[in-house]
Amino acid sequence: MSLSVSGSNPGAHLSQLPTNTTYLNADPRKIEQTCKAINQSRGHRGNSYRIILQGHQGMIEKLESEVRSPLLADRLDDVSKQVSYLGNALNVIEELIPSDVGGRDELILWVEQLKSRCTQYTTTVCTIGLIRSFGQYEYGSLADSDLERRKICPILSIDGGGIRGIIPAKVLVKIEEITKKTIAKLFRIIGGTSTGGILGLGLVKPDPINPSQPQFSAKDLLKMYTTQYKEIFRENVSSRDQASSSYQTPTLFQEKFRGTPMSSALTHTLITGNTMGAIRQRAEGVLTSAASALFSVGSALAGNGPMELISFDAAPRSVACYTKQGTTTLSYRLQDVRTDLKGDRSEVKGDMRMADVAQITSAAPTYFPADGERVDGGVLQNNPAIPTLLEALHRKAKKANIFMLSLGTGELSHNAPVQKESPKETGVKAWFQATQTKEEEEVVANLLEAGAYHRLQHLFQTRVPDHDAKTPEAIAELVACGDALVQRNIHVIEEICEILEPGCTRR
Repeated sequence: MSLSVSGSNPGAHLSQLPTNTTYLNADPRKIEQTCKAINQSRGHRGNSYRIILQGHQGMIEKLESEVRSPLLADRLDDVSKQVSYLGNALNVIEELIPSDVGGRDELILWVEQLKSRCTQYTTTVCTIGLIRSFGQYEYGSLADSDLERRKICPILSIDGGGIRGIIPAKVLVKIEEITKKTIAKLFRIIGGTSTGGILGLGLVKPDPINPSQPQFSAKDLLKMYTTQYKEIFRENVSSRDQASSSYQTPTLFQEKFRGTPMSSALTHTLITGNTMGAIRQRAEGVLTSAASALFSVGSALAGNGPMELISFDAAPRSVACYTKQGTTTLSYRLQDVRTDLKGDRSEVKGDMRMADVAQITSAAPTYFPADGERVDGGVLQNNPAIPTLLEALHRKAKKANIFMLSLGTGELSHNAPVQKESPKETGVKAWFQATQTKEEEEVVANLLEAGAYHRLQHLFQTRVPDHDAKTPEAIAELVACGDALVQRNIHVIEEICEILEPGCTRR
């Protein structure tokens, strides 16, 4: 984002502003003093903040331009501290921008974008450190060593989100372009939910003519989403099913996957689903926790003891996982995963068809008909990162060697204005807020080694497109969002590609 500074001299207090040459040694407390001085001035406050943010942007761009420097590998600790200064200063600035300053929304958006770039840069630095710990980093690039590469267990996790699967598909297309390898060849385990499950299945389905290669590339799947979306969302004309679902069961998935068995997947695959019984159990657990919290608050207000903090960490989570080996029912509590990566599992051997698994994982209530008692995995586990991680550990992967790329389908920025919602949108949001939290992302990030977890997520600034957005304009918007996500994270994606396919960015 580029903003110009207009107007006359904003004031003498700008002599306190950090310059490009001294900024990284600036104490965020000094930034706070500067912002307070700006707020006490009579005019030009907006321009003053723009000057500060331009300085921050210049330093971030300088750091980004040096990401491939051979000297960076020897300065990781120092660079991490520098970026931390930037991030802390941006937090201070965001907090102190007055509500009545001219162009405040524009300034806040700029701060958010700069903070996001700091986070991305930090992730890149951690990734370089991780590569070094694997013994593969050499002067800013990777040594070509298949033996060293085999130490890593790369995992791909793809969220649910309906037609917004276009966004992670764009990232996957870029990874295949950079590495010149298929996703199935790059990752040992691919986990997906709902639309992420469809993408995952498409990436691992063997070609009937050449079974050692996938039938679909990431670009093929992206094309399916952008050109055949009307075949996915076909209006439900059955009077018997209209009350429960808006669309017919997609026949497109049956056509794409036909009779292909899960056991033929080109790499280990985990696709999530749920049962109505598990959903009822989860709802009861949430209601019980909420009731306990309400009782605790009431008791505290009545003077009957301190208020207890109730955490949904203790509420049980259950998810059905369809793999090459069969069907697994995985049950866990977030508090157990935090401490010892523990979950209970019951396995049923059997070989399901990919087409049936695609129907189950995408059977989102109110959108598509349920497959008997089986429904969309995203109802309880829209982000399959934890089940996929637990599956990798169950398959004897070492935690220290796991490298995970988690792809979202977009979420609303916390700075987005409040929008009027339909009853359906309000209900879906309330359910997700009650049953799923961003804590799961933090749990995975904290469990894995520094730099071993990458979460790429697009932030919508106004509203999140519906799961079933199916106009040409909506599709074009999602394609643009995917492109923007790739461009904002291009350095991170390149480093990820170097881990997955050493030397690919030097070709």
